[in-house]
Amino acid sequence: MEVLYSCGRVAFAIITISCWIFCFTSSPAIACPFPERNLLVDFEVAVVDEYNTLSSWHGFNCCTWRGVSCNIRTGHVSRLDLSGFNLEGNISSSLFQLAQLEHLDLSDNLFQGNFSPPYNRKLKTLTFLDLSFAGYVSEFYVSLESLSNLVSLEYLSLAAVNISASKEWGEAVGSLPNLQKLSMSDCGLGGPIPNPLLNLTSLLHLDLSYNYLSAQVPSWFENLTAHLLSLDLSLNENLGGDLSFIEQRKSSSSLTSIELSETDMKGRIPSGIWNISCLKHLVLSRTGIEGETPAAIGNLISLQSLDLSATRIEGAIPAAIGNLISLQSLDLLATRIEGEIPSAIWNMPSLKDLLLSATRIEGEIPSAIGNALSLESLSLFDTRIEGKIPSAIGNVSSLKSLNLYNTSIEGEIPLSIVNLSKLVSLELVLQQVNWGNPTFIGLTFFPC
Repeated sequence: MEVLYSCGRVAFAIITISCWIFCFTSSPAIACPFPERNLLVDFEVAVVDEYNTLSSWHGFNCCTWRGVSCNIRTGHVSRLDLSGFNLEGNISSSLFQLAQLEHLDLSDNLFQGNFSPPYNRKLKTLTFLDLSFAGYVSEFYVSLESLSNLVSLEYLSLAAVNISASKEWGEAVGSLPNLQKLSMSDCGLGGPIPNPLLNLTSLLHLDLSYNYLSAQVPSWFENLTAHLLSLDLSLNENLGGDLSFIEQRKSSSSLTSIELSETDMKGRIPSGIWNISCLKHLVLSRTGIEGETPAAIGNLISLQSLDLSATRIEGAIPAAIGNLISLQSLDLLATRIEGEIPSAIWNMPSLKDLLLSATRIEGEIPSAIGNALSLESLSLFDTRIEGKIPSAIGNVSSLKSLNLYNTSIEGEIPLSIVNLSKLVSLELVLQQVNWGNPTFIGLTFFPC
């Protein structure tokens, strides 16, 4: 039985449940081959285990050791999950001799030295490799050229790993034909996006965020994004261009996440984006994106977060935004949007964060705010909001933060605000409101 992730069409088979149950288990009914046990012992001897996370690594059957899983049919070590074990020291080359290893997770540790599988040991069965945050950047290195031998890799995560010794990272990664997920966030990557990435025709998830990529997004990038499920190029301040590389995406697309914040992207949001019905996250904050938000935004029925803050987006918020029943976060802070908040927003069942500060939003907060039962944060500071706080706000029991500083809100604070038991931050201009009701004694607010 296959577990499939799809939206409009079958997109990606991650694992088969039958293989998970019957093939990858640490059942004591099987025993690992003695030579493989010795290879793991060599690894244990080479590391510093200050917190005794490998205390179970004793006895003859390594299949019962913490973090070790074996194939139930053959007994060979097939998985090694040591994430977050706080291990230090060097990674023994003995790991590269586990010929049946399929899954290796060494993330979130404190290793030193160089991770470089020998060219003569191809680890042909390895499909999963996670080295993210595996060691101190100045002390732990990965040779990407050596990883090009891992021809079966489907998942590769190298977040916050020093790859400075690898000159042609694009060529090394582009030689992995089966790769489906690539994460190289905070790896110190610079220069243009390398052409060899176009060879990754099976790629579904690409994360190159928090690097020093520069120049324009190449024209061929459209071919790469055509089969992606998620794309993250954020925090590459000198990476420019427009969003034409996703202009042709269709409503049947399985793209679920686009993150391009703090890049040098410019221009209008392509109309094709508003037709990606599977899109869950659209983050374009702190870019040069401009133009109005069209009514077509109502087509993004799966959208959970929309962040266009600190951009040149302008005009009114379209009423069609009320169609986004899954939307949890709407951040339009420091944009040029104007007009009143659409009434449909207060009826959005999943909305938790509504951040409209430093905009030209105007009008009063309506009694309909009492319908926003999931709302946790409402930020309207430095806007043209006016009038009184409606008593219906007391119905929003989930509200934790309310910022109305530098607005024209005035009058008496409604007594119903005492119902907001989760409220921890309330910012107002004290001179404009009346705190006279004695019921407020004992409440803790944080006015500016």
